[in-house]
Amino acid sequence: MDPNANVETKIHSAVNKQIIKEIPAVFPNLIPIGSGKYVKVCSYRNKPYINIRDYTTTAEGRLNSTRRGILLSPEEWKQLKKCTKEVDLKVKTL
Repeated sequence: MDPNANVETKIHSAVNKQIIKEIPAVFPNLIPIGSGKYVKVCSYRNKPYINIRDYTTTAEGRLNSTRRGILLSPEEWKQLKKCTKEVDLKVKTL
């Protein structure tokens, strides 16, 4: 095993933790929800959307969005918010 690999992992982890602390200041439109996932309210063709997406950080500390995620219309967002209690109950039964 490469002894430098553990050091690189620790450095990368420290960089990620620092980036997460700085996200609200640098990216005010991104709302962190944990595990590299963020919510962003955006506009497309003059219509509002709620974008929930995975982000990764590069070794240089740059934040990149991935293709993994979902784009919701305001109506879909309302429907999702309405079913949170039902989802919570189903999670508890697993």
